[in-house]
Amino acid sequence: MSHNINDSNFLTKQDVQEIFNKKSEELKYQNANYINNKAHNKNIEQTFSDNEKIENLNQISDSIKDKTQKIQKKFSDTTDSTFLKAGKQALKNFGITKKDKN
Repeated sequence: MSHNINDSNFLTKQDVQEIFNKKSEELKYQNANYINNKAHNKNIEQTFSDNEKIENLNQISDSIKDKTQKIQKKFSDTTDSTFLKAGKQALKNFGITKKDKN
């Protein structure tokens, strides 16, 4: 039994080296793309996190503004009322009445 081996069915060392080099380059590009995508995803995650923090700070700021306005109004109302009472008492102490104003 004679087996004829045809050399054209086998790859040469140069062919194998070229395939290896080509596949190596493809893997390098895939790895670079993976790293870029990973960095991009991390940037997106950081952006979402930063936006969440900004939203929370805005809510806190709005809450502080609202509470400040309430305190200022309460103080203003209390102050006005206190001044009116003190003024009326002073007029009363001096014996000044509404009739005396005219």
